[in-house]
Order: sequence, then C-alpha cells, then structure tokens
Amino acid sequence: MRYYRNHWLYANNPIAGAYLRHAYEIGIKNFNKLNFQPNFSKANFTSLLCGVGNERTADEFITFVINKNPSSTIWIIDIAEQNLKAVRDLVMNKYPNINIRIENVNALELLKIISKNSIDWIETDAFLEFFDNGSLEKLLTVWRELLKSDGFITTRDYVDGGMWSRLIINPLRYLVMEMWLGVKIYQHSQNDFNTIFDKVGLRVVQDSAFLPTYKHFSIIKSDSHAKK
Repeated sequence: MRYYRNHWLYANNPIAGAYLRHAYEIGIKNFNKLNFQPNFSKANFTSLLCGVGNERTADEFITFVINKNPSSTIWIIDIAEQNLKAVRDLVMNKYPNINIRIENVNALELLKIISKNSIDWIETDAFLEFFDNGSLEKLLTVWRELLKSDGFITTRDYVDGGMWSRLIINPLRYLVMEMWLGVKIYQHSQNDFNTIFDKVGLRVVQDSAFLPTYKHFSIIKSDSHAKK
C-alpha cells in the first residue's frame, strides 16, 4: 500500500517521535485554559489512538501512556490492515504484557467495538483532514459518546483560511497527501470547526503548532467537570 510505504519514510524517525512527544505534552498542558486537569493515574485508565499510521506512532503513544499509568488499557485502530500488521508485530515483541487492543475498523464505526463512556483519552494526529464536514461531525459525535464524563481529546490539524493556506499550505498538502501518499483530504475553515464543535457539544482550546495553519486542539465535553 502506497500510503504505508511512503508515510513510513518520513514518520519512522527520531524527529517524528520527538514531535509526537512534544505534541502530547502541549495538548495536555493546554487543558489548563479550559480549567480542566486530565487524570492519567485513575484506575481503569483507557486510551484510544485513533488512526495509527505506522508502528513509530504506536510506539511513541504506548510508551507515553504506560509511563503515566502502567496498568492502562490501550486501543489502537486504523482502517488499513498493513498499518496494523506492523503495530501487532511491535506490540508482540515489545509490549507483550500491556493490555493493548488492535482493531481494523473505520473510526465512524467505533461504537460497534468500544462501549460508550469508556475512554479517558483519544489521541490522533492530522486525522480530521480525512473527513468532509458531514463526516467530521459524525466522527466527533462518536468520539464524544466514547468519552467518559471527564474524558479528553488531543489532536492537531490544519485550519484553512488566508494567504498561507491558499498559496503554500494547501498546495503542499495536496502534493504530499494526494499525490505522494494517495489519500483524499478535505479543508476545514475556522468557522467549520467552531460550528461542528459547538453542535456536537465539545469545548475546545486551540494553540499554534509548527506550521502557520496547523493547530493543536485540546477538547473536552461541554459538560465536563472543571478542576477544583
């Protein structure tokens, strides 16, 4: 599969790993702006890596989670079996004693395999761009239903709009994602995100990332309990 082969070339390296670790920390830190504090140490902590891409991403995520809570349950899903084969090999060889569940499933159908109100943390990277506005609303609705009352989401993605998007970022995204990786992506404006987050019932804080239109999203349910 062209996506796995070409994605592996730039994602399976120390720089990509360092980026993910930094992104996790930034996303978690930004919850302070929502007066919310994620609790990684709770019993039965359960996380979901929604769209794994390749084994390097899985390795970084698993290590990050178990360093915070060694008894965690971790779900890893992707729609591409080739991606998951490499992850299964990684888990079997490196994490045989960790409760890790790896499933080939469309993210829109996660409620078929994971119970409502059972996930503490959903994490993914540059995943929202694979969904048009209608499907994005469905995805975020599924995520919201999966989250526990004090669950949280961290992710990063592109916000379309302005000169940077029109002249540089969007053409570059097209070349990399559609021409090189062979996958279809969609553009979402700030208004698109705001409308969908509000409609689904999610509170969000955004922060700048390493590209002008790339943003960190830290997300909780609108009725999540604020920290005392």
